[in-house]
Amino acid sequence: MNKKQVKNSPVYTYDYPVPDYADNSIYLVIYCNGKNIKSLKNEDAQWLLKALEIWTSPEDIQALLSSYHY
Repeated sequence: MNKKQVKNSPVYTYDYPVPDYADNSIYLVIYCNGKNIKSLKNEDAQWLLKALEIWTSPEDIQALLSSYHY
């Protein structure tokens, strides 16, 4: 019997607020499978936070966060 490996889909998460004391900024950090892939601050972070408030389904949130991966 052949075993097929199932490739797990990436899981995107985010943290906010993430302070940076060096430049006194607040960042939104996006992770893919626990690895930091993007840090946003100011206008970009505010836009994404508003979109995350509107989009409530987990599938929509994953799609939105994955758009920042590449």
